[in-house]
Amino acid sequence: MKKSLRHFTATLRRITVLAALLAAPVQAAAGELDAMREAALNRPRRIIINDDGCDMTEFPRDLPLTMENIYHQMLDKLKETEVDTVSFCPFGVGHVLATRSMVTAIHTKPSTLKTSRNLTLELFSLGTDPLEVAIAFCRANDLEVFVNMRVNDTHDQWHPWISEYKKSHPEELFGTSANRPLYGAWTAFDFALPVVRQRFRAIIAELINNYDVDGVELDFHRHPIWFKSVADGGSAAPEEMEMFTEMMRGIRADADEVSRKRNKYILIAARLPDSLKLGRDLGLDIETWMKERLFDIYIPGGDMGRFSRYSESAALAHRYGLKSYPSVDTSWLRAKGAFSRNDVKSLHAQSAAALSGGSDGVYYFNMFYVPTYLRQIRRDEKALAGISRRYFANYHNLYPFSRRMYEFDRLRDCRGIGMVAAATGEPATMLIETADESGKNSPSGAPEIELLIHTVNTPAGVLPRAVLNGEQLPPPVASGDDFSFRIAPQLLKKGDNIFEFSISSEDAAKIRPLLILDKEQSPGAGWHRLYPGNFRKQNEAIVDHALRLGSPDPAAGCVNLLYALPNLRNGELKVQFDLRVEEAPDPDSVVLRLAVGDFVEQIGFQPDKFTLKFIGKTFPVALTPGFHHYEVETSGDQLKLSADGREIFSETMTMKTFDPRGALTGNCKSIPFMSDRSLLIGSLSGAGNGASSWRDLTLTYPGILIEDAVLNVNYAHPVSAELAAAARLPQPETICADASGGHESFEIFNCTYDKKFLDFSDGTLKMDNNDPRHPFANFNIESPLFTANEPGILSVEWVMEPGAPQSHTDQYFQLVVQPEAGEGMVYDGSFKYSFRSLESPLGICEIPDSGTLVFRVLIDKQNGNAVLFINGREAAAGTLLRNKGVPRLFFGDGSNKINGRAILKSIKAGVIPQP
Repeated sequence: MKKSLRHFTATLRRITVLAALLAAPVQAAAGELDAMREAALNRPRRIIINDDGCDMTEFPRDLPLTMENIYHQMLDKLKETEVDTVSFCPFGVGHVLATRSMVTAIHTKPSTLKTSRNLTLELFSLGTDPLEVAIAFCRANDLEVFVNMRVNDTHDQWHPWISEYKKSHPEELFGTSANRPLYGAWTAFDFALPVVRQRFRAIIAELINNYDVDGVELDFHRHPIWFKSVADGGSAAPEEMEMFTEMMRGIRADADEVSRKRNKYILIAARLPDSLKLGRDLGLDIETWMKERLFDIYIPGGDMGRFSRYSESAALAHRYGLKSYPSVDTSWLRAKGAFSRNDVKSLHAQSAAALSGGSDGVYYFNMFYVPTYLRQIRRDEKALAGISRRYFANYHNLYPFSRRMYEFDRLRDCRGIGMVAAATGEPATMLIETADESGKNSPSGAPEIELLIHTVNTPAGVLPRAVLNGEQLPPPVASGDDFSFRIAPQLLKKGDNIFEFSISSEDAAKIRPLLILDKEQSPGAGWHRLYPGNFRKQNEAIVDHALRLGSPDPAAGCVNLLYALPNLRNGELKVQFDLRVEEAPDPDSVVLRLAVGDFVEQIGFQPDKFTLKFIGKTFPVALTPGFHHYEVETSGDQLKLSADGREIFSETMTMKTFDPRGALTGNCKSIPFMSDRSLLIGSLSGAGNGASSWRDLTLTYPGILIEDAVLNVNYAHPVSAELAAAARLPQPETICADASGGHESFEIFNCTYDKKFLDFSDGTLKMDNNDPRHPFANFNIESPLFTANEPGILSVEWVMEPGAPQSHTDQYFQLVVQPEAGEGMVYDGSFKYSFRSLESPLGICEIPDSGTLVFRVLIDKQNGNAVLFINGREAAAGTLLRNKGVPRLFFGDGSNKINGRAILKSIKAGVIPQP
């Protein structure tokens, strides 16, 4: 193995050196640089994909080091895909690289996972490194390759990757572990310092000089904060912005010098915020960079949030002769089931909308961790026509990385999450960008289009109203808290689609208070702990049928809880609660802080007075010991407080939510929209004092709270005649196991469960997936049914009862069927169950949460075409991807995401011969 790897490395080196020698005498003249740029910029390139380097820095611990094993981790997955360009990141955390370097630290620290190892030093010993290995793959497979450098990646705040340089130069960082900044990570470098900018420029120069790459990507979205002034809650100064621009001019000059020497233009791509105003506030003069052509490829947006439309970003790039490749990322929004952003159809939707908006292609980030999508990537609108999609107004959380970032959010009021549909005032608005969904280019004709919304506080019999692009939609079909609107294809426009939601005045009167803090339970969904004092269990407890917040140790800091509010367009809200003030030596000791859109105010509760912090008024009271009932109402800039049925004050709020003087300070964590959409209870005293008890806290909104919304565009997937014919035949029973026959019926399978975690007592097979000694337990079988020896239609049927995972990120059961696909490959039929949903390569299907469910999948072993039936009805169809694997079937655990318990009644499998 080592000999073959050394031979590979030596050959690569000879090719690289020879290319350099041949190119060296022929330096491009100054006038030829522009021509080289145009040729490089316009070469065919529709799909760019990021490889974050984990294929080599998080390599399986016990796997032998071979090129085949390295490439199998990620890069092999690009074969037979429509990807054009790989942007490979050789680690890059904290400016540390998994390359040979004379200007920065080298990543030699072990993997953070016990099951993985870092290959960097092993590859060094063989005369190569991760970047060289990735370049070799790209050259062998005719892929363009960029080296990716993260401008201020701070994963070292969570993982033990802090470099010795950072440890010995704390003055270059935003702070310390004990003195953290308000925004960003304390481990981030401050680019206001010349030494930081000089070192970063030197790193880029070294990479493009030493490695045969086609370009370099500067990733500003990992993570998007570069100046301590911004981390401390301010805005970047003009001189800081000019510092960054000068650094970019230097990087461009270095790249141009290499381009002339090699007679090959080195492209610069930049993954940047998609808002010029936000960029300037953070210290990036993006438009000047474009005007001066300091970079060539614009990658707008990312998983830290999008602030502009795809069409706006494309038009901006094209105005200055750049290309636009919007970043499509896996989502950290924890929505599941029908509202999952990581469904294949959601990724198709983002790609289609980006291309329809004039983008030159699409950039994919973290997509190696969604392997079911890689081979389904499509490079143009025509190829995407007729593929079902799921559109969202917002695909990502907006992680707060600066105090003013929300000021520049032009999509702020139409993101589709946390909308309140009221009867009066402005309707709740949602903007969704779509491709052409008329069906005129689809082989299956016009699609079925559904708008699905999930609500929280909808009374029985109340139906929300929806308007699309000025047209009233028919009344929805209700299913619990979900409402489905059918949409005629001609109502949906290519590009921007505006949805408006409201309810009738009669229905508004039926809205009831929403209980968010019970007297007997700890705070649940919607509540957040953001302050150091909140993370000590003794500071928060249910005492005397109320939630007590208070610390016996003031050094621990103040104790409070923050509740995320929806988008209150007119700031209209009623808050009711019972409160007992136990200890309040100052006005900040026991508070209710309300941020309702444009305004924020903090009410301080003391036994002898109430204080309005920002309005600057005090109201004397004489509170008796014990609980008192309070009502707080806001509307626009008006604030009213009543205590035990008596009005205490009615005042006009003056503090804007984005004014730094009204901002929260001292928090060690942040959440999206905490500045302008939140309720906080407890203490905000810098002295860490204050103790209070809260119970029966309710919110009354002026309408229905729409928690989330999705636009489903479903094109009929033509099922082949062979599959349709097979579906009409009975399920074959070559393999058959029925739990009513007890464990003997399942002896045809190899079982890796401990018997203590299986139960056949009532005629069902109950699998407990919580055995710490066997975390990947399953039933598995290899059979000629799954090989090419038995051609035809493979049919698998299983009957089960729905279960429930132990958390929102887990599944509770999976069944995997892998028929042989030739060349050592199998077709990947993975069916994973979450609460109310089934995830599969054919899409995500909703399933009931009770009753018996019958699933049947038919797979054409000749081409991987498949169709899934649930309770006898067609649920999804498509073509399975080919992956390396062993032809087999297994079910049960088999994944670190499988948790909880599953109930299986029977399973059958067989092959239906084709006529």
